[in-house]
Amino acid sequence: MGLLLALSLSYVQRFPGSNWQVANCDVGQGDGLAINLGDNRAILIDTGPDPELIDRCLKQLSIREIPLLILTHDHADHIAGLSGAVRGRKVGITWYQNVQRGTTAQIGDARIKVLWPDGGEYDPNNSSIAVRIDTPDFSLFASGDMEPQTQAVIASELTSVDIYKVSHHGSAYQDESFTRALAPQVALISVGEGNSYGHPAPNTLALLAQVSAKVLRTDVDGAIAIAAQRHRLRIKTSKGSFNFIRWE
Repeated sequence: MGLLLALSLSYVQRFPGSNWQVANCDVGQGDGLAINLGDNRAILIDTGPDPELIDRCLKQLSIREIPLLILTHDHADHIAGLSGAVRGRKVGITWYQNVQRGTTAQIGDARIKVLWPDGGEYDPNNSSIAVRIDTPDFSLFASGDMEPQTQAVIASELTSVDIYKVSHHGSAYQDESFTRALAPQVALISVGEGNSYGHPAPNTLALLAQVSAKVLRTDVDGAIAIAAQRHRLRIKTSKGSFNFIRWE
């Protein structure tokens, strides 16, 4: 038993590995995505539904400062973990219902551009803050729980990215032109195991397969960390799989 425990602890400690740039926390049925800025700092997009789960993940990632906190929209599975995310951490700017498309920021090497919302009247999902983040090593798009109504509005403005945090936990409600425009190398689905919503939907998984995206999902893979070097990606998960993606 002692040997088994030691092996298990050693296995856990190998995640997230060194030099990770993007980490999708395993927060159950919710979202929590960190972009590494170095020096124990990260941009954090959403905090999931449980303060303990997001706090545990950020500790594992050694994050002590959040220069930019993005809370995409007013649903508990995206913001109810806030108290855990900020626990013992320094927080800089918070974007939450206070930015619109066209807003930009630069933090270190990361350029952040807001593509949505546009100030119109929508339900909370379609009012989600959608951002594209570009660094010398990777590009990423995350859009909270946007659904086809608003995905279609910005689809023509999108260009391909390395990493796409799939909208609305991979629900069936996706605009095809939106997904095809993003055409990601890696698609991250943040979703709870055995959830009652049927996430991720088979048609969404099929669409991601059609654009040749490598799909990783927290209900199957656990937390996910991506290391990037000039748009070449390596993936490590808390459940141990390690993949190379497009080393060209």
